[in-house]
Amino acid sequence: RSIAGEEASGVRGWFYAVNGTSPNVGAGAYLLNNNDTVVWFYGQYGDPVPACNITQNPNAAASQSIVGLSVTIEIPAPPPVIAFTVSPSALNFGTLRPGQQSAKNIGINNTGTVGLTITAQVSDNANLFGDNLRLDSQPIQNWRANLPMGQSRNATAALQVPNNFTGAGIRNATLTFWATP
Repeated sequence: RSIAGEEASGVRGWFYAVNGTSPNVGAGAYLLNNNDTVVWFYGQYGDPVPACNITQNPNAAASQSIVGLSVTIEIPAPPPVIAFTVSPSALNFGTLRPGQQSAKNIGINNTGTVGLTITAQVSDNANLFGDNLRLDSQPIQNWRANLPMGQSRNATAALQVPNNFTGAGIRNATLTFWATP
């Protein structure tokens, strides 16, 4: 739009020449070749290209300087991800009578980026499950499993209905697994 405060006005403006000749295309469309000399000048169409005192000494000795470059890229470690899956999502121990037991397998898979310690907790109203459910033959509150990153394991959930249990009907509870790194 302007160079050194000089803007185009009327028929006057900025022009360019390559090797002493004004091309018939805009500067953005002109393809330069090696060793071309470009001169920008303020004038009007048809003005002669001003002389430019650019000299190149063909006898000058070539020289070079080399600069070695290096960089260390540091990628911060991602934050640990605590993630795991448990399957199946529901266990049905079937129909049991007092004194009977049923066992089911549970698969636990560490899908996070750190090793985990898995614990469990039971929530139920009548404490049938809380008092009588075992994981790997241990009471729920004592059970824990260490699970390295990317590893999986099975746990056996066993429900023993006590001999003196008098409640009949369907009993439900929630088994919650917790993970800490």
